[in-house]
Amino acid sequence: VTKWMVSKGQGKTMGSYFMLLNALAEDGRLEEAEDLWSKIFSENLEGTPRIFFDKMISIYHSKGMHRKMFE
Repeated sequence: VTKWMVSKGQGKTMGSYFMLLNALAEDGRLEEAEDLWSKIFSENLEGTPRIFFDKMISIYHSKGMHRKMFE
């Protein structure tokens, strides 16, 4: 539902983006999670909340993608 809302221009808040990032990670859709992360980071270079960085590091760590953690 959150992905649909965002695609329709509704609910574009950091909370909904974080919920979507969590859902994609839990569902094993890493490529989509990375795409969302790139979008969030590029649109909010100086205002990206630390929790997003923590989440991406956690995703990479759980998938054994340690090199990605430092990019």
